[in-house]
Amino acid sequence: MAAEGIKSGAFVLRFFEMIFAIVAFSTVVDYDGLSRIKFVMFTGITGFIIALFFMIAYAVGVGAARGIFALVLDAIWAIFWLAAAGCASSVLTDYSDYATSKLKASVAFSWLAWFLWCISTFLSFKDWRGGVSGPAPTGPPGGIPNSSVSMV
Repeated sequence: MAAEGIKSGAFVLRFFEMIFAIVAFSTVVDYDGLSRIKFVMFTGITGFIIALFFMIAYAVGVGAARGIFALVLDAIWAIFWLAAAGCASSVLTDYSDYATSKLKASVAFSWLAWFLWCISTFLSFKDWRGGVSGPAPTGPPGGIPNSSVSMV
């Protein structure tokens, strides 16, 4: 079971989310006096922890790491990454005279992390819906499908 979780695409996606989060927050530590950069650091550190949590859950086969829980968490962090990437981009434009390659790397990896979390949100939504598009199937009215029990 553990080998299947590690070989899954979701595990690999979480691994890259974790790496991109590390790069996004670790490259802007020098600018931590700015509140916008503190938000990037918060999003990066918490995104790293969440991705690590999901990787461990996939590796040990915890079923709660999928479904509505993952969907809600992914959607919230996709929004956080969008805001963090915007904040980092605004710092880059506001302080263009002091922009270093570290700040530019943080901006790039923040946008890439946002993209990865959007993919995770989409995949979590598909997983939550059961991978089937359209309305959920319904049984015959007034009874349990394939059952001899009457609902009278």
